[in-house]
Amino acid sequence: MPQAGMMMGTPAMGGDMAGIMGQFDLMFIDMMRPHHASAVAMAQVAQTRAEHPELRALAEQIIESQSAEIEQMQLWRDEWFPDAPAMPMMPMEQMMDMMGEMMDEMMPGEMPSDMMGTPGAMPVPGGMGMMMDMGQEIAELCATTEGFDLAFIDAMVPHHQMAVMMAQVGTMRAEHPELQALAQTMIDEQQREIEQMQAWRTAWSGAATPAASAQTSAEQIAVTVTEFSVTLTPTTLHAGRPYTFVVTNEGTVTHEFVIERLGATHEPLVVGDQMAMIEGIAPGESRTLAWTLTDPGSYQLACYEPGHYEAGQLLVIEVAA
Repeated sequence: MPQAGMMMGTPAMGGDMAGIMGQFDLMFIDMMRPHHASAVAMAQVAQTRAEHPELRALAEQIIESQSAEIEQMQLWRDEWFPDAPAMPMMPMEQMMDMMGEMMDEMMPGEMPSDMMGTPGAMPVPGGMGMMMDMGQEIAELCATTEGFDLAFIDAMVPHHQMAVMMAQVGTMRAEHPELQALAQTMIDEQQREIEQMQAWRTAWSGAATPAASAQTSAEQIAVTVTEFSVTLTPTTLHAGRPYTFVVTNEGTVTHEFVIERLGATHEPLVVGDQMAMIEGIAPGESRTLAWTLTDPGSYQLACYEPGHYEAGQLLVIEVAA
């Protein structure tokens, strides 16, 4: 495994930048592979330490998907750059500076709106946590004695956010279309995992607070989706009460889970930047959504995978005062 605390990158900044930019695909591979390796290392710790089974399942998913991507990138490196030497190690901070320079060189219309920021500065999700040596990050996770699940989320979310930013640059700068496609896959998968972990953190941190009373702790609601129905227990919910919807796909195809007002059409409830929706629930998979229905009235739970809503995959529920 590549050393987790450093990024494999190009030798220096400044005068070598032109050469770096001329080999973007090589640089991207040599940065992303060790970054993925550190995510796999953290997920391996979670396999045995996580208390929540859904977090252990996510850890297994991270190991499987990112290990496969590491292998694929290595195959492409061998094919595309057979004579390229192993690149020197690059500290995280230097890598961040270099990614910032790349984004500075982009045309304004080239850069995604969520990456726009102060010229010369790389947007850093999670503040100083993103500048932490990743080897130290893994060591601290291993040393955690209490609240492991929240500690794992607090480490993995900014780690994923870094990968998403790197991949966003990759979708615009990679020369090989297959590398562009892989970068987009990274964005889609890891953004979905970020949202899932953030929802779990909201639900679990509330339930883990000693001062929280039984009146305010989140109640779990079991939801089952299949071809083509939605069922849940109980069927009557209450406004203002926090819930954790545990959605299990017992069907044979992918489903999604949307909470919306009765009569809406794929218009999930929204609070801030969070939507009451889980996308891409694979057969046999369970995902969670932490949500509080603030107003009484009629709501519907639906799936909008192509043809599913039209086939009647919809359940109307009543939310009491």
